[in-house]
Amino acid sequence: MSRYPSRSDCSSSALSPTQLNSLSHLLVRPERIATLLLTTWLATWLSPLLADDSLPSWRHTATRQRILAFIREVTTPGSPSFVAPPARIAVFDNDGTLWTEQPVYVQLRYSMHRATHLVKTHPTWQDKEPFRSALTGGFKAMLSDGQLFTRLTEVTLGNITVSALHKDVLRWLSTSRHARFDRLYTDLTYQPMLELLALLRLHGFKNYIVSGGDTEFLRAWAPAAYGIPAERIIGSQLVATVTRQNGKTVKSRQPQLEFFNNRDEKPIRIQAEVGRRPLIAIGNSDGDYEMLSWTTSAKRPGLGVLIHHTDKQREYAYDRKSPIGRLDKGLNDAKRRRWVIVDMKKDWARVFPDRRAEPLTGKRSDFHGFRQFDFSLRDDQGHDVACRVVTPRKPATGRPWIWRARFWAHEPQADLALLARGFHLVYCDVANLWGNTEAIRRWDLCYHHLTTKHGLSRRPALEGMSRGGLMIYHWAIRHPDRVSCIYGDAPAMGIRPYVVGRQPGSPDLKKLAAWMAAHKLTLKAAQSYRHDALDTARVLARAGVPVIHVCGDADESVPFEEHTAEFARRYRKWGGTIKVIVKKGGKHHPHSLKDPTPIVEFIVNAQSPRPRKR
Repeated sequence: MSRYPSRSDCSSSALSPTQLNSLSHLLVRPERIATLLLTTWLATWLSPLLADDSLPSWRHTATRQRILAFIREVTTPGSPSFVAPPARIAVFDNDGTLWTEQPVYVQLRYSMHRATHLVKTHPTWQDKEPFRSALTGGFKAMLSDGQLFTRLTEVTLGNITVSALHKDVLRWLSTSRHARFDRLYTDLTYQPMLELLALLRLHGFKNYIVSGGDTEFLRAWAPAAYGIPAERIIGSQLVATVTRQNGKTVKSRQPQLEFFNNRDEKPIRIQAEVGRRPLIAIGNSDGDYEMLSWTTSAKRPGLGVLIHHTDKQREYAYDRKSPIGRLDKGLNDAKRRRWVIVDMKKDWARVFPDRRAEPLTGKRSDFHGFRQFDFSLRDDQGHDVACRVVTPRKPATGRPWIWRARFWAHEPQADLALLARGFHLVYCDVANLWGNTEAIRRWDLCYHHLTTKHGLSRRPALEGMSRGGLMIYHWAIRHPDRVSCIYGDAPAMGIRPYVVGRQPGSPDLKKLAAWMAAHKLTLKAAQSYRHDALDTARVLARAGVPVIHVCGDADESVPFEEHTAEFARRYRKWGGTIKVIVKKGGKHHPHSLKDPTPIVEFIVNAQSPRPRKR
């Protein structure tokens, strides 16, 4: 992102978590033993990763070879340029580097949307700046006046809590489409860059976004889009305050820019947030010049990369004269500074992700006559996340999938019927995490892998039985734009119904100890907890996510009245659509239905695009 004007203007040979723990134990021994073990480990799992098929969306040009050669040099033990994993930091600009920024920054489009909404709520504001210029002059007025642009950002992204902003951004992104490409903006990430992010992650790099865009705007959607956790997103900041509301501590954003993360500010913020000079820096405009310069000015190796937009057929062609993503000084100095220039037209075989699916790999087995693949994904902490995919004999149009949380293969009749209808069946292990932030992080990793590499639909159907309901709802509430529908089967909807009125030492609390520990809750905190679906699913109703629950009204484990019945009342009140199938006299088991047709038809019908709720 070049201008956000200121006021003045899974490798199969990867180690298991147990092996990683053993390695950590050994590293406290003498240095020569640690070095030997680390060298052996790295040589084992890194060597296959730079094969000839690395970065499949990149053409086999000198540009690609330079990038791969650098990665090889700094990650190969014994190399003169070898860099230990803790120092492997890669920083990426976002707009124009990881997703499209033309013809207008996506964040600016969101701000204009917010401005229109705010004026409807406060009609007198339409005669005040920056609303007057935004509504009459449009994007052109904002891009031509730095102070107006900044002020619009302040008033549309400020005066709101962080959580409320995240939810609103996700709602907007779930339906807003690029006029030229007729695709969601989150579908316009650059496939070659997604592959590079994944390759670096496999080589022990920690990837960061360092953008001129607003930090919290990015944190709403970028973790799922890029596989980069929220704490590694560094952007511009509005002034923040912390207040108490209804007995809770709430972080709010004020309508005042604290700093604009561009040009000289980028190295400053990287040092403040990361504490290290990056090993790799990638941008696309002169706003990234200082970040690349700082990265490549150290004594040790450093790689600077500039994405040059040269492809007006598949994307856009612009550089020196563009008001968005201007690249002038960087082009002039790149050769002298030995930076890599990526020519989008020449170096990229494809620009955006398409639905061409790469074949699944992993351990093969049989699941009721369908082919099952088991594999692991390596996360940013070097841990393996176990995943499982069962493939249909013939994938349905759009490559839909049903994502089961917990209790694999239990009462699979709905899953089998959906497989027969062309759905993929997916499982990602989140056992004993009770839908906490670690579980959501694992599912984000799995979702990113399956949608970007294997072309599965970006809107899976979620299936949760019993405590699996916690997982599907917590993930869906975080990503309402990435869900086609929800199927809950006697789902637990929150912890509060189990703990209200309980006293410390109550025998019933022993059954809840793991649940409370997973969310770091004391009994008192659990009794007032308001972050489960019973209280937070309004965002799903507004996003138009249809829900179906199948429950017994005599459930002894997940009481029907306290969970599904109460949730259904609230969901309908919020404007959501929910269908509840009640099994008269039914207890917690058995789950599902002998004839799963009502469940299957509900899920199949939910795959078509849905209108956005107002």
